Amino acid sequence: MKKLVVILLACMLCGCMRFENPKKPYVVGTPPVDAGRGLIRISDTEIRHYAGRDAAAYTVSFDNGQSWHEKLLPENYPPVVGPTKESPVIFAIGNTGEFARVSTIGGFCYISEGGIDGKWNQVKDKDGEPLKLYGITHQPIFIRNGTRCLMPGHIGGTWVYYSDDNCQTWKKSNTVHTPPHKPGGIHKGTRWNHDAAEPCLVELNDGSVMRLIRCAQDNHYQSFSSDGGETWTIPEPSRFYGTITMPKIARLKDGRLLMLWNNTTPLAELARATGRGEDVFTNRDVSHAAISEDDGKTWIGFRETIIDEHRNNEDYAVTKGSNDRGKQQNQHVELGDGKILIAIGQHPLHRKFIIIDTDWLYETERQDDFSNGLADWSTHKYIAGIKGHCGYNRKPGAVLVNSPTNPDKKVLNVKRADDASLVSQNDGAVWNFPAGLNGIFSTRIMLKDGFKGSRISLIDRWFNPIDNTAVIFAMFNLEIPADGKINVETQLEPNKWYELKFKFENINNADGKCRLFINGTEQAKALPLNRPSINGISYVHFLSTAEMTDNSGMLIDYVKANIDR
Repeated sequence: MKKLVVILLACMLCGCMRFENPKKPYVVGTPPVDAGRGLIRISDTEIRHYAGRDAAAYTVSFDNGQSWHEKLLPENYPPVVGPTKESPVIFAIGNTGEFARVSTIGGFCYISEGGIDGKWNQVKDKDGEPLKLYGITHQPIFIRNGTRCLMPGHIGGTWVYYSDDNCQTWKKSNTVHTPPHKPGGIHKGTRWNHDAAEPCLVELNDGSVMRLIRCAQDNHYQSFSSDGGETWTIPEPSRFYGTITMPKIARLKDGRLLMLWNNTTPLAELARATGRGEDVFTNRDVSHAAISEDDGKTWIGFRETIIDEHRNNEDYAVTKGSNDRGKQQNQHVELGDGKILIAIGQHPLHRKFIIIDTDWLYETERQDDFSNGLADWSTHKYIAGIKGHCGYNRKPGAVLVNSPTNPDKKVLNVKRADDASLVSQNDGAVWNFPAGLNGIFSTRIMLKDGFKGSRISLIDRWFNPIDNTAVIFAMFNLEIPADGKINVETQLEPNKWYELKFKFENINNADGKCRLFINGTEQAKALPLNRPSINGISYVHFLSTAEMTDNSGMLIDYVKANIDR
């Protein structure tokens, strides 16, 4: 009995056993500016988010992130240089009780005297002139037991400033670059090539430092330093998908690593995209979190922390101004008891403070029967023509209808519209579940009379609901042709419900497979592994493959996933 108690305690400490159902992420407020900077803990109960240039106030919580208020800036707060929509970089200097503040653009550095609401002294260079740290700077970390500060920056590549004297003087590392995006394959044009940008840092257990980098590729790139940030390796693709969005990786107080990012891939580039400027962003509607207990060797979660509440709006791209929007950019502070406060988003209507429970990332199952509507689904379509700042206006895609066998229940109808205003007329639907290399995904579908084709894909990241290239990148695909004949032994008849069960195994290896069961009967031929995945399957992507108007389509009654870790 004594031995059992010891084992249970060990499991609780390492995080592999959890006894309560964690609360799903929830919104608690709105950041005052873009969420990538400006969030800082002041005390055990007080958290602030500072604003940008010309702001008279900051946003503050006095109850550890649960509620938020505006408070006027003190008169001695230094002037802010940079855009109005971005806060300066602001951070505590180790355990000194003092704080540093660096302008996002302009690079002027100030250090507090007497705490964050005390006097602010501008840092001077060796010639007595105001110190200016060139480029766009980002949140720093302290390494070597807090003796060295590393602050990343970018413009035309990315580098790291480092300081060994509590931010009084700084030196600069080498600059690294990421490869440009090139047209070809699914891309007729070139993505916005802004080089390496918006980096984040974390010190690893072996003393090296990892840097994750925003770039124009399908993956965030990574670079490493073994000398405390002074020199860096040539960037290479990381395991984390993300395109022209800001990643954030950090070490929690309990030693685990937390990753916050958009695990998403945009639509293929159209011929109009030249690579010389921003075109249109189609991968900023959902944001994700994952956690690692082994210093980044394996990761748990890959879960949607939030879905953009405006994702279906016809005036999505133009409402309340034309600046950046969506759930891109983030920053976090720990709240204790495994809870994390995240500031996320850019446009005032899209920015949110959310709280997540890290235990929620450890869940191994999820299901949905549309009793909560489409709150947890991406189904939107795009109206052709760029509007506002790099945006498409939207229309709802797949919609809920009454079940033909139970009028009190809603089911999802995936079909093809007759609407020439759309980028794509085919409906799609995308749903997230905890990532797994092994697991079971189940759904119940019905092909209606006049059905003209559909596809079910299991995949390791979010693709747009309408994206017909998801099939290329999915781990497994099930094609359902118009006649319902999915293989030599099985033909799905119209107006009948069929339960499909996909049992996938070892998808990080070339011999991975997916056994398919229909109404409990295993099909003779397993689905072939289209692409391996190191992260695990975390999405199902439904898509109408009809080549002409399909007003009937396919019905989805429920979805359910159980994964093995």
